[in-house]
Amino acid sequence: MNIPIQNYATAGRSARSYTREGRFGALSNLVKQGDFVLIELGHNDGGSLTPKDDGRTDCPGTGDQTCQTTYK
Repeated sequence: MNIPIQNYATAGRSARSYTREGRFGALSNLVKQGDFVLIELGHNDGGSLTPKDDGRTDCPGTGDQTCQTTYK
């Protein structure tokens, strides 16, 4: 069985930067019924939201919380 694979990974992206850059939206526009999508995030999501946010840190919480930030 031949299964085509397309890699849309971008080095150094966190969940926040991948979203902010529109990469999730672009990926969702490509997915068709029957496709499988594998996503691994977390390697670049460490850090702190304050005092200086690098735009990569995960927002805290386990539900619908949001965080405010200014990217430098």
